[in-house]
Amino acid sequence: MQVERTIIELLEPKLGIAKRSYSQIKFDCPKCDAGHKKNLEINVDFSSTKHLIFHCWSCGYKGFITKLFKDYAINDSWEGMKEFHSVNVDHIRKKLSQKQYSVDLPDKLIPFYLNKNVENYLLNERKMNKQWLMNRKCMYCFEEPTDEDKKTLKNCIIFPFYNLDDTLVGYCCHNIITKKYKNIGIKNYVPYETFINSNLPVTLTEGVYDSGSIPNAIPLLNTDIQKEVLEFCTNKNVILALDKEVNEYLIEKHIKSLKFHAVKNIYIFENQYKDLNEFLQRDEKSLKNKFYNIYQEFKNEGQ
Repeated sequence: MQVERTIIELLEPKLGIAKRSYSQIKFDCPKCDAGHKKNLEINVDFSSTKHLIFHCWSCGYKGFITKLFKDYAINDSWEGMKEFHSVNVDHIRKKLSQKQYSVDLPDKLIPFYLNKNVENYLLNERKMNKQWLMNRKCMYCFEEPTDEDKKTLKNCIIFPFYNLDDTLVGYCCHNIITKKYKNIGIKNYVPYETFINSNLPVTLTEGVYDSGSIPNAIPLLNTDIQKEVLEFCTNKNVILALDKEVNEYLIEKHIKSLKFHAVKNIYIFENQYKDLNEFLQRDEKSLKNKFYNIYQEFKNEGQ
């Protein structure tokens, strides 16, 4: 097909000979060159919503095809790349937007700090940092939303999640009266990805309040680790800080999944309280010291 020929013509001069395999075009990854195993794959399945996205299964280098073009296509191909982008990638971006990112917040929302009971709960009971909450656009649903499918969100604290393009991909709802949680959005994304410093150890927590209790944390929003989170952790140091009640079998399962996705090192955080947020509420100083020591351990090992 013309699209596949265009990809190969633009990239082979710098990435070497391509390999065609079913619905993928494969190259040696220019970032990691992991044994000339053709780990960098471009999906050219036109029936897939992930068409024209590339990914290296070794180091995690990934993105839309135009990023790969910009980084590694031959120098005189800019006009061809622009045409390729407008004809194909824009169409796929629109398709992705319609199918994956059809997430919207309920109406009847106000910033959390405009309701004094909610503000008191978050700052004094949960011991959350106000700037952390404001940076993450924490809201409160003060009245029953007009959308029929969102009427149950009245009295909920809303924690929205955005991707790198500032597109809403999901949100966590916590009912301040019933204390029940509800997660809304697409299945696979990295909550609070835009706030993560990849040069520091990444902490994986279960709940959104746990992620606000310590630095550089991603809330899993349940006990499973989604595929996008696993891929995001590739080539990074990870602190697995789940709730105290999580059994050893699940922890071993997570360790196996993280190692499969080429995580550098994994530290299992042993919590003396129910979860990280309770630790914060009961002994903030000890929690901070414990994480400081973990960070120093990674640093001393040259990680």
